[in-house]
Amino acid sequence: MTPLFRAADPTLRAPAQRRLDALLDLIAVPDGEAALVPAALLRAAPDIVSAEVFRAGELSSRWPLEDAAAGPLLLTADDPATHTLLLPLRPGPDRVGVLVLGLDGEPDDELLTFIDTVAVQVAALLAGTTTPATARRLELLQQATAELSASATPEQVVDVTRRHLARLLATPAVAVWETDGGVLRSSAMSGWGPTVVRDWTSLPLAGETPVADAARGPRTVLLEHDDDWARDYPHLQDVIAASGYRGLAVWPLVVAGESLGAVAAGFPGPRTLGAEERATAAALVEQCAQAVARARLLQAESDGRRYAVRLSAALSALSAAVDLPAVAAVLLDQAVAAGAVAAVVTLHEEEHVEAVASVGFPGDPPRRLTGPGPLVADRTGPAWTVTPGPLWGAPTQTYPVHSVIPLVVAGVRTGSLGIVWAADPPGPAQRSLIETVAGQGAQALARARMQQAEHEVAVTLQRVLLPAVSPRLERLAVATRYLPAGPGAQAGGDWYDVIPLDGERVAIVVGDVVGHGPHAAGVMGQLRSALAAYLLDDHGPAEALERLDRFARRVDGAAASTVACGVLDRGTGELCWARAGHVPALVVDAAGSRFLDSGSGTVLGVRGRPPFTEERTVLAPGASVVLYTDGLVERRGEDIDTGLDRLEHAAGGLRHLAPERLASTLLDRCLGGGPADDVAVVVIRLLPPPLRRRRPADPAELSHMRREVREWAAAAALPDEQLEDLQLTLGEAVANAVEHAYRDRRAGEVDYGVAVTGDGGVEVEVRDGGHWRPPPADPGYRGRGLLIIDRIARAASIEGSDDGTVVRFTVPPASVDTS
Repeated sequence: MTPLFRAADPTLRAPAQRRLDALLDLIAVPDGEAALVPAALLRAAPDIVSAEVFRAGELSSRWPLEDAAAGPLLLTADDPATHTLLLPLRPGPDRVGVLVLGLDGEPDDELLTFIDTVAVQVAALLAGTTTPATARRLELLQQATAELSASATPEQVVDVTRRHLARLLATPAVAVWETDGGVLRSSAMSGWGPTVVRDWTSLPLAGETPVADAARGPRTVLLEHDDDWARDYPHLQDVIAASGYRGLAVWPLVVAGESLGAVAAGFPGPRTLGAEERATAAALVEQCAQAVARARLLQAESDGRRYAVRLSAALSALSAAVDLPAVAAVLLDQAVAAGAVAAVVTLHEEEHVEAVASVGFPGDPPRRLTGPGPLVADRTGPAWTVTPGPLWGAPTQTYPVHSVIPLVVAGVRTGSLGIVWAADPPGPAQRSLIETVAGQGAQALARARMQQAEHEVAVTLQRVLLPAVSPRLERLAVATRYLPAGPGAQAGGDWYDVIPLDGERVAIVVGDVVGHGPHAAGVMGQLRSALAAYLLDDHGPAEALERLDRFARRVDGAAASTVACGVLDRGTGELCWARAGHVPALVVDAAGSRFLDSGSGTVLGVRGRPPFTEERTVLAPGASVVLYTDGLVERRGEDIDTGLDRLEHAAGGLRHLAPERLASTLLDRCLGGGPADDVAVVVIRLLPPPLRRRRPADPAELSHMRREVREWAAAAALPDEQLEDLQLTLGEAVANAVEHAYRDRRAGEVDYGVAVTGDGGVEVEVRDGGHWRPPPADPGYRGRGLLIIDRIARAASIEGSDDGTVVRFTVPPASVDTS
C-alpha cells in the first residue's frame, strides 16, 4: 500500500462537476443506493477500468478497507500500468463507505479531481435513504456547487456559501472569516446581533474562540448545548447568549492542509446536527474552500496584471515628469488608486521638511512641517501603520497619516509619501507596488531637483548676460522680453540686444545658441559681446555676421547658432538687415503684418557657405518691427510654417498697440500655456517726430490745429479712442489760452506740441504769452475745460510766470481690445 499524497487541483473542480452532472443525476438514485455509480464512472472516464462501492462495516478480502479510513490509498500491482485507488467517501472518523477504483495507469490531477467530486456526493447518499429532506439538501448542495463553480472572485464565493449554508441549515445567522496573517477577518456576516458583529468582525487567529480554534486546528467545532459552551468557552457563554444564539457550528476552510479561514452557523436554541446535515454542510464548506482557493488564484493573476499595468503607467509618468510637482502628482495618484483618501509628498530640506503637494486634506495646509511626527522622523523603512498625530506647524491644523513610505536615494531619506486610508492599509501586493513606485519616485524627485537647480543657474546666468534695461532713444519705442522655458526644461541660449550706434542709427539683434543649460548661456554671452563689438566698429549687418561666423568657429558649442541682425536709421526710417539661419522679422504697420523673409543666410560655423547678404526697406513712422527666437513659433510635432502663420495672424489688428503691449499680446496669443522652449522678443517702433506748431490766439485756428494733429496721429499709429481724448484735451487747453491769456490786450500767439512716449502715451504742452484770470467760484456752464483735462489726462499741471502760462499733461494709451 502506498499513501496517496497528491492533492487535486482546485481549478479542475468545476469541469469535473460538469462532467459528472452530464452523466449521472445522483439525486435520482433510489433508496440511497449507489448501484449506478460504478457503471457511470466506467462510462465517464476511460482510465477507470473497474469500480466498486462499499458501505461502512462491509468486509472485503481483496481490499484493506479499514486502512482507507486514514485517507486515500493508491495500491500498485505487479503490473506497473495497473493501480487501485481506495478513496473514503467522507472525510472524518465516521466514514460511510469506500470507493474502490481500478485505474489504467497512475491518475493525473484531472482524474483525481473528477473522482473526488463523485465521492463527495456519493457519500451523502450512503449516509441514509433519500428522503425528501435528503433530496432537498442534495439539491441545495448541487445548486451551491454550480454557483461556486461560476464564482470568479472570493467575494462571490463567500456570498454563495453564506446564502446556501443558511438555507441548508435553516438559520439566518451565517458568517465567513478569511485568514489575513495572524487575524481572521469577516468577509460575510448576516443574521447576527450587533454585539457579535462588533466584536467578531476581526478575530485574532491565536485567540480562544470557536472560530479561531476551527481555523487553527483545523477542525470542526460544534457547540450544540449550553453545556458545550460552559465546558469549552465559558468566557463567551454570556456574550453568545446575549446575541440571541445558543448553538454554534464552525467548519474550517482547508485546502491542501492550509487553513484559509472558517465558516460558522448560529442557532437560536440548542441544535444537534444529524449526520446527514453535518456531511452536507461539510461538503458545502469543502467546496467553498476549493472555490476560494481557485478564486484567489484567479484574483491574484488578475491583480498581478492590473498592478503590472499600473506600475508600467506610473514608471512612464515618472520618466516624463521633469519637475517636482509632476513627480509628486504621480505618487499621489498611485496612493489614491490604492485606496487613500488623503496623501502628501514631502521633501527634506536642510533645516526643515516641506510639503511639495497633497490631496484630500481640507483647507489650505501649510507647506512647512515641524516635528515630531512620522513625516519628519529620520527613518528609511516604510511604516504601514503609525500613530496619527500632528504633522504641520500650524497649531490649528492636524493632518494625521496612517502610513509613511520614505523616499530614499542612495540610502539617504530625501522625503516621504504619507497616506491616510479609508479603512485598513492595503495588502502585500498593493504595498509592494506603492513601495516600488515610491523608490522610482525618489529617484525622479532627485533628478527633478538637480534639473531645477541647473535651470535656475542657467536662467540667472542668462539674465545677467542680457541687457538689464532697454536704451531710451528719441523717436524709438522699445520693448524686450526673455521667457525661460518652464521649470521642467533647461534654460537655453536665446539672447537679444539693442545697441545705439553713431548718429541716429540703432542696431537690433536676436540670436539663439544650440543647446541648453549654463554652457549654452556662456556661449550666448560670448557671441552677444562679439557681435556688439563688430556693430560698434561700424560694420553693417552682413559684415558683422561674417566676422561673428569666424569667431563662432573658435567657440565650443557655438556651431549652428542662429542670429538676426538689423540696423535702423531713425531719421530716414531705413532698416538694413541680414540673417544667419534665423527666423524672419515681422513688420506690423498700417498695411497689416508681413515677414521680412529675404536676406537669409546659413547658420553660424558652417564652412563653405555663401556670403551673408543684406536687404533694405523703409519703415514709415508708426511701424513696428518684431524680432524673436524660434521658441515663439515652434511647437512639438508641428511644421514651423504653421507657427509663422500663427504669429502673422496674431499680429493682425495690433498696429495701434505700443511695443510693450504688442510684445505681451503676441506672447499670449502664440504661447498660450507657456513656452516649451526659451523665447526672446524685441519690438521696436519708429515714432514720428514731435509735432510743434505756433498759431494765432484765434478760435478760427482750432480747426487747423485739429487737422494737423489728426495727420500726425495717423503717422504715430494712435488708436481712434486715444486720438479723440487727445483732440478733446488739447482743444480745451488751446481754447483756454485763446480766451483767457490776452483778454485785456491785443491777441498774441499760442504754441502747442505733442510727442509720443515710449509706453504709447502722448505728452502735450500748450504755451502762451499772457496771463489767465483766477477761476471763479461758480463757473456756471462754462469753464469746465481744466476739469475735463484733469479727468482724462495724467500729470496735468499749469505754470504761470511773467512770460506767460504753460499747460502740460499726458494722454494715456487707450484700452485696445486684443482678444
